[in-house]
Amino acid sequence: MKILTVCKSTTKNLHDQILSENNTTIPVFSLNGLFSSLNLVVNYAYIHDQTYHIVVSNQDSFAFCPHCGCKSSKCHSRYTRILYDLPISEYKVKLLFQVRKFFCSNPECNTKTFAEQPSKDIQPYQRNTTRFKNKLVSLASCMSSNQAERQLRMFDRKISGRTLLRYLHQVQVPEHKTITQVGVDDWAKRKGINYGSVLIDIKTKSFVGLLNGREKEDFATWLEQHPMVELVSRDRASAYSAAVAEALPEITEVADRFHLAKNMSDCLLNMLREKEVEYQEVIRKMRLDDYLERHPSSDETDDLSLCRDVVYYDFFVNQMKLSQIRKRLREKGLDFSNEAFMYRYGNLIRWRRRVVVDFNAQPPPPILPLYTPQMLTIIIGKHIRGKTISESAKRVIRGLMKYSWFKYIYSATKEFIEWLQKKDVELLTNWVNRYVKSKEAFIKTLARGIRHDIEAVKNALMYEVSNGVVEGYVNKLKTVKRTMYGRASVELLERKMYLNDYRLFN
Repeated sequence: MKILTVCKSTTKNLHDQILSENNTTIPVFSLNGLFSSLNLVVNYAYIHDQTYHIVVSNQDSFAFCPHCGCKSSKCHSRYTRILYDLPISEYKVKLLFQVRKFFCSNPECNTKTFAEQPSKDIQPYQRNTTRFKNKLVSLASCMSSNQAERQLRMFDRKISGRTLLRYLHQVQVPEHKTITQVGVDDWAKRKGINYGSVLIDIKTKSFVGLLNGREKEDFATWLEQHPMVELVSRDRASAYSAAVAEALPEITEVADRFHLAKNMSDCLLNMLREKEVEYQEVIRKMRLDDYLERHPSSDETDDLSLCRDVVYYDFFVNQMKLSQIRKRLREKGLDFSNEAFMYRYGNLIRWRRRVVVDFNAQPPPPILPLYTPQMLTIIIGKHIRGKTISESAKRVIRGLMKYSWFKYIYSATKEFIEWLQKKDVELLTNWVNRYVKSKEAFIKTLARGIRHDIEAVKNALMYEVSNGVVEGYVNKLKTVKRTMYGRASVELLERKMYLNDYRLFN
């Protein structure tokens, strides 16, 4: 082994400089300091096969019987036990622990001899120290066991995925018996097939546990085991509400404001889907008028000029292709060539695609996009909240305001957002009473659902409680589940979520 020598004078000067700056003494480093927390003393050490072999023994001359707790100093025999510890630099560390067996001095104890246990970091029958095992558990909690096994092989540690899984299953998730405010939401084990429930402590924003289902019986059983719960924050699912009513009726239920806004957004989206044909035709007519204003009719009187209005209407309003329009005109007996037709109306395609062929020419005017129901729902929400939207979007909303059905949808959404933002119970009551008999089926259903869950919705306006932290944990749960390729059991997912939340192992 090559040893690098350092100049004695240089080392002494550096040592004196550090002492003068810190005005203190520097503790001398020794190998025993690495294992003082294990209550072990190093006898000697050597390097073999890229591994530090460190022979250690218990620094105490006595031991306590693990069965009766009696102190004993009478040694029976010795044997060597192999343990793996945290690596030092790029070398593995193998502890050769010289274990002593003692006679139990208690005559009433059934155990005659026992092996010493120097500290809690060295467990019986374990091949790894507890601190090394904790690092392995921390690694396995962030990825699948197979991935963790491959990562350890990169560091020349051959630990199987089954061993890592066994370590994970040994972790105990606390019961949280004193929890008073809990947030609950569902998560998909297999989307569209079966679901579970995730529970979060609202006060500490920490993970509590997972339930194997989202039915009423699952959550009611958990509430009966935790009688100190005073408040439940939930979405508007009826199963959780029924579980609270069955287990602990005195619990305060709070409906999540995000889910209330999501319910209104879904209601608006469904109504726009029903009216999609109507509002898309309105937008096409607006596009046609906009084009005609910028391109006045010419004085030519040939066949193609006479059918100009038909071409524009079919192209913008009926949204037909130019090839289809050309075919229809020929069927009506109009005689023209394809080259002449495209020379006259080919600019419509360039105008729609926003393509400028001549770079010296002026760019084409902005086009009103044919918004999907999802896009129009977002635009309406932003317009009501006073957020910035494009000029074309504002023109579309102004154009649709001329129609009674859109004005009704817009006003219902605006009033809903108003009482939700102001947290006004009186505005909530007025909105429910006004739209509970609405002719629009989706608004009527939403108003009836809120009236049925009115107490939880009122509490949502009065309490500063949000289910947002629960939604965040649901997203984290999806990530953890995907690292296991969707094959992890609920018990294993629960332990991984607990380890990722509390950061037990540094």
